[in-house]
Amino acid sequence: MNQGKDGDISFLLGVAELEGNHKSGTNENALELSKRLSLKDSRVNVQFNESEGEGHLSV
Repeated sequence: MNQGKDGDISFLLGVAELEGNHKSGTNENALELSKRLSLKDSRVNVQFNESEGEGHLSV
C-alpha cells in the first residue's frame, strides 16, 4: 500500500493465473476485494493484477 502526496492511497492486489482453479478461490476473492475497496472510499486506488501464465511460486 502506498500513500501519495495528495493523501490518496494506492493498493495492488496480485494473484497468479494458474492458481485460479484452486479450491480456496483466492483469485475470485482477491478480485471481489479489489471491487469492494474501490467502492468503499474514492480516495483508494485499487489495482487488481492476475499474472498470466504464472503459478504460486513464480509470482
